[in-house]
Amino acid sequence: MIREHPVQAAETPVRDKAEEVSALRAGPDVVKIFADPQFERRSIRDWEDEARRHPTLLIRKTLRSGQNVRYYGNVVILGDVNPGAEIRAGGDIIVMGWLRGMAHAGADGNDQAMVAAFRLNPTQIRIAHFIGRSPDAEDATLPAFPEFAEVRDGQLIIEQWQHSMLGNIR
Repeated sequence: MIREHPVQAAETPVRDKAEEVSALRAGPDVVKIFADPQFERRSIRDWEDEARRHPTLLIRKTLRSGQNVRYYGNVVILGDVNPGAEIRAGGDIIVMGWLRGMAHAGADGNDQAMVAAFRLNPTQIRIAHFIGRSPDAEDATLPAFPEFAEVRDGQLIIEQWQHSMLGNIR
């Protein structure tokens, strides 16, 4: 089940536990979605319960520098994630565009999470406690195909997404 949350500015924080979004504020085009202050200190069982109730957050917007998204379950962005923007998810992160900001999937310690994007060039990518980043070389040739990152055999691996992989991703 995918739930869509329109991202809009609000003058005062809105607290609504049922939606797992405790505050949405700032000026136009600024996204700040904050979860529980104990976001990264909850038990695996608590995270699994939250993810079952709220599996996916869908955002139809490009995230700009300074914008942050935090969510217990999976996060899907229909747009780009620009440098300086951050996504933290308890589950998977999928970007239907460029990922050039920071992405932290499995923020609760879930090393089974993954990050996927049409174009993967993050400033930093994290899955659970595994951390990687893009090469510093400005002239580095970026692949022109979708990629995904996952933890395999204790290492953060980035590979080309291929149709034949459908159903084989953990």
